[in-house]
Amino acid sequence: GKTLVGLEAARRLGRRTVVLVPNTAIQGQWIRHWEGFARPEGCSAGSGRDLGHAVNVLTYQSLAVFDPDAETDEEGRSATPVRDRLHANGRALVDALHGAGPLTLLLDECHHLLQVWGRLLSEILDELPDTRVVGLTGTPAASLTATERDLVDRLFGPPVTGASIPALVRDGYLAPFAELVHVTEPTLTEHAYLAGQAARFEEMCTDL
Repeated sequence: GKTLVGLEAARRLGRRTVVLVPNTAIQGQWIRHWEGFARPEGCSAGSGRDLGHAVNVLTYQSLAVFDPDAETDEEGRSATPVRDRLHANGRALVDALHGAGPLTLLLDECHHLLQVWGRLLSEILDELPDTRVVGLTGTPAASLTATERDLVDRLFGPPVTGASIPALVRDGYLAPFAELVHVTEPTLTEHAYLAGQAARFEEMCTDL
């Protein structure tokens, strides 16, 4: 669902789009979905760091490549800003973002951006004021700390909550379901087995 929302946003905005995702499996999923999407003619998707496609899907790691020698300054303090700690490959991708013109930036599973990657993106976006940013996640805001919420608000603004499960069931997009639980007591034989396993586990812990 998040993928389709992001792709529709990219299609409507009509800009060169960069999608950042957590891993290569999700990267391939975005590209496949775009290829089957109702997109303008000739608007292809790819994973090249030169951002030569209409939709360019990269992993967060491809951007947040840090130079170990730049982790601290000469006096041993943490280097700031985070952008200054980038490896040459990371800096080249930042330069490509600058040269790609007005962008749509889609951040999949954006709850991953709660530490150094989030600060890095915040610094980069300060230099790209024309970029339209869309963050996508299924993680509720209530699970964030105050510091993390501040970063999310700065990057994305107020969240837009998706449709509820009952609404999707009502409209026919999801099948109705119910969680059915039948609780039973173990039999005497099962009790004996569980007790034996517990004793075996305790002996293993003692031996370790």
